[in-house]
Amino acid sequence: MFRTSERQVRTERGEGNEQGRQKHPQFHLIGHVRPVAGAAVHNIATDGSGCAAIGTWDAGTTTCTLTTDITVSPGEYGIEVTGDNVTIQGAGHTITGGYSGISDGSNGVYVNGQVNVGVLNLNVRNFEVGIRYFGSSTGRIYGTDIRGCAYAVYLTQGSAGNAVFLNSLVDNVSTGAHVWNSNSNYFAVNNFVNNPTQAWVGGTSTGNSFTWGGVYGNYWDDWDSRSAPENCVNNTPFDGSCVTPYNFTGGTDTSPLVLRGGVARHDWSWYDNVGGDNWVLAASRPGSYTGVMFDLMVGGTPQGLAAAGDAGPGYVPEGSALYSKYSGLRDGPVTAFVRGEDTWTVASQRTLWPKGGNSLEEVPGVMVMDQQLVWPWYDMQSSGYKNWILVSNPNSYPVHYSITIGNSVKVADSIIAAGDSVNWQFPGESGGPVRVTAWDDYGDPVYIMASQRVLTNNDTAFNEVPGIPRSSLSGDNVWTWYDQMSPGAKNWVLIANPTLAADIIAYDVYYKIYIAGGEVDSGGPIAPGSSVAQAFPGTMDGPVEVRTYSDPGFATPVPAITSQRSIWGPSFEEVPGADKGSLTHSIDWTWYDQKSPGVKNWVLVANPSAAETITATVTFSDVFWGPQMMSSDIAPGGRWTPAFNNRMGGPVHVQAVVQGGDWGVYGDRREVIATQRVLWNGYFNEVWGQ
Repeated sequence: MFRTSERQVRTERGEGNEQGRQKHPQFHLIGHVRPVAGAAVHNIATDGSGCAAIGTWDAGTTTCTLTTDITVSPGEYGIEVTGDNVTIQGAGHTITGGYSGISDGSNGVYVNGQVNVGVLNLNVRNFEVGIRYFGSSTGRIYGTDIRGCAYAVYLTQGSAGNAVFLNSLVDNVSTGAHVWNSNSNYFAVNNFVNNPTQAWVGGTSTGNSFTWGGVYGNYWDDWDSRSAPENCVNNTPFDGSCVTPYNFTGGTDTSPLVLRGGVARHDWSWYDNVGGDNWVLAASRPGSYTGVMFDLMVGGTPQGLAAAGDAGPGYVPEGSALYSKYSGLRDGPVTAFVRGEDTWTVASQRTLWPKGGNSLEEVPGVMVMDQQLVWPWYDMQSSGYKNWILVSNPNSYPVHYSITIGNSVKVADSIIAAGDSVNWQFPGESGGPVRVTAWDDYGDPVYIMASQRVLTNNDTAFNEVPGIPRSSLSGDNVWTWYDQMSPGAKNWVLIANPTLAADIIAYDVYYKIYIAGGEVDSGGPIAPGSSVAQAFPGTMDGPVEVRTYSDPGFATPVPAITSQRSIWGPSFEEVPGADKGSLTHSIDWTWYDQKSPGVKNWVLVANPSAAETITATVTFSDVFWGPQMMSSDIAPGGRWTPAFNNRMGGPVHVQAVVQGGDWGVYGDRREVIATQRVLWNGYFNEVWGQ
């Protein structure tokens, strides 16, 4: 996400003024050399060897995604990464060691002499060092939770340009973040809680930054606006940062966060209030306990946000929503930053196209970027279709990218400047899959955003689909509904093979399609770089499911790119499939509207279980009438379509439990499939919840 080696933000070295919690590290020589103890239980190389024992390997992104928790003995390493460009995607799993307070040389994750290694979304417990980078550079440690270790994060012996972002370093025996003889590393939006030494920088280390962009620092529990108001002076209410710096041995956080939690972000490729009417909506979800602060950047320029109540511009109280529109503005990329104690938020853009028109398109903010983004189809061949591929660079350095359609390379190697966006059209072209791939000057993969924007029906109908992260593709995808029965409705299920003929690893794809639990089609092979589109005239039902396999016997699941494409009256709409394995029991949107003239709005809720009846509840806050709620039981494989007549407001929340269950009992909660479908004066839009 961030190339920290190019952010040469220098912090002051020395002992600091000892304002924060400081105790000299108890074992600060650990890691200056590699301990003798600590054979790695799992070694992960660039070719993926070693991954199969603990997870699944994606060769395209060189990512090992854990599918199980890991427990190792005292003195052992849990995972050692032995190759460049490897990402360990913890996916919320936990790696546990046997450290008991006596030095044993153990490491949860150990990276020795590698570049561009990522450790993401992993829980680490009870090691001498939670995550250690030894002479390793330009990597990232993101979204981890490290507890019960002597040292949570340890960068040593020339580790440079690493990003340590959005981690919780809590209840460790000695130190939260320890840096020794390592330069230009970047720490931001981490939670440092109850570590005797929160952070320590020593040796020849220079240029390490604990504040990003002069705005986003870290949360330190001994510098909290509530528990230690004498330390954290907050002169600007709701801006999320202390005016008073947090100093520690060897470094300073110039903008420490007021409350625990940190920063989340929602991203889009583009904003256009010239061709259409374009609103940015931001909401703090119900049950998020506290309000949050939103900051909006469009094309690198800050934009003001509306005020919700008396709290100030950009502040959204719990369970509330705000929306803003910017006259004459057309630019990108777009980022909504979220600051607060609980960043459980939802954001979207709503566009009516053209100006004064009726084609409604809602696009949720992207919260997961990737090095490779895909779609099943591109069409600038059908009559009246105009199709753009937008690629945006959210990084602080130039990015290379390529575009392929099917097996044909359309853009081989082009460059996007830092913070810039580009768009491409390919007249007369149709086909799929579509792939956008990004890398830096060194050939290493980097994160980008991309979307497809389509105009149809003489430029009166607008649709936008963000790129699907290649790393999140699934072999089992679902939707709430299928309709090729309603008057004027045409509906296709698209399935594309994400591999290309030129890929090192390529495979055929076979598929089965189910509607309302019954199999309606099966087929294949879909060759690398190819796709199919299937329609079922006279059918209106749901939920819809597509399962994809690598063999004609339908035995071995493989990821595929899937979507539904619909023509409804004058409008065109595309909805990507949702990974069935990633469904959740709690889903949100920014807004609901069945009050505006000519508008019909349904919340579609489907039960993916083949065995259990669930109880689903939909709530939202009407701008005039306050809280609204409906509940219903949904049979196995069934669906429910509540509508709130003459109501408008947000945010909208869906939650589900097993029939007769209690939401307060976590084990009673059940996954659901949920979208909103809107007819706006005859134009159709469908949007997934977040």
